[in-house]
Amino acid sequence: MVNGFKYLLVFLPIMFLTLFPASSIQQPPDSSESAVISYYEVNYTVTFNITFINIGPSTISGLEIWVSVIGNRTYGGLYDAPVQDSYIISITPTPASTLRDVNNLDNEILYFNTSIPANSTYMITMIYNISSFEKIWLISPSLIENYNTSSEIYLNYTKPENFIESDNPLIISVARQLASDVENPLLIVQKFYEWVSSNIQYQIQTDERGALWALENMVGDCSEYSDLFIALCRAYGIPARKVLGWAFSDPVNYMALGSYQYHNYSAHAWAEVYFEEYGWMAFDPTWGNSGYYYFGRMDPFHLVTIVGQNVSTTDFEASEFSFIGYRVNGTGDLSYSTDISLDIIKISSITESYSLEYASLVIVVLVVILFITGVVSKRTFKKSLRSVK
Repeated sequence: MVNGFKYLLVFLPIMFLTLFPASSIQQPPDSSESAVISYYEVNYTVTFNITFINIGPSTISGLEIWVSVIGNRTYGGLYDAPVQDSYIISITPTPASTLRDVNNLDNEILYFNTSIPANSTYMITMIYNISSFEKIWLISPSLIENYNTSSEIYLNYTKPENFIESDNPLIISVARQLASDVENPLLIVQKFYEWVSSNIQYQIQTDERGALWALENMVGDCSEYSDLFIALCRAYGIPARKVLGWAFSDPVNYMALGSYQYHNYSAHAWAEVYFEEYGWMAFDPTWGNSGYYYFGRMDPFHLVTIVGQNVSTTDFEASEFSFIGYRVNGTGDLSYSTDISLDIIKISSITESYSLEYASLVIVVLVVILFITGVVSKRTFKKSLRSVK
């Protein structure tokens, strides 16, 4: 009985320190060095249905449909590692062809060509198996290097484009004002991020408005938040780009382990900023005041479909093309709806970041308890101390 009580005293603090770690994804620990922390990996099945409905009295012919693919994603740089491993289980029906975005070859677009009889439907079903990883970038500002202003990335992602009016005098003026007291690129980005997250009021827009409109009206949805944040970065010579896809509201924080159906999704836009050597880092200014940390953090429930603001393929061009576009030759009463379900299979590779002080506390507590309970004898304890000296 006594021995059992001793072991209970030993293992209770171990269990406590394991179940209640020091760090939290709501506020990552500070770091004087550079690191990318992977807190967990989530594996799940995603079923994506798109249903076109012909409610008219005649056949709709010559219907062309473009659908973006949830593909594989890495961020490059010193800490290049997968953040989204995606495998297509099935696509029904089989697409007519697969296209690549000429502005970003990583963007994969499926092309369908069909007709729909009167009062009929046409459904596209895509089923994926995806492993997604949470990433938190802990990059010390002192380690950020100057940009290579002649590189392709710098030239491409610091120029203005449709809805990202980084050459507008008002946007340039605000960027300079916000960055007036700092010089480091990472700290400047933090100024832009915090200002956009705190000052733009969320308001759903039926059309893409762009960065200048968001600044002039101080409202917008995820597109305007991202456009303005990116435009401020580019106006100050910091490469940034838009990312489009699906967001599932960070469900891992309140779900049970194991299989879990999740339908609360939305099309979403966020941003990536490039830093020399460290590659691209993810930022979500729309969710900046959500209570969770999205400055240099990406959770595994942001599913990327398109990188970049403007997409161009054969016979198809679009701004803010996140997942679907279509064109009909002729007229017809056509509508469509989408449904996505996310079935979580497992959560694994949970890794917590411990501070040095926390690790020291763990060691001291365990040594004291082991000594008190007699698991470590006084003689052994003294011998260990001598070996350290």
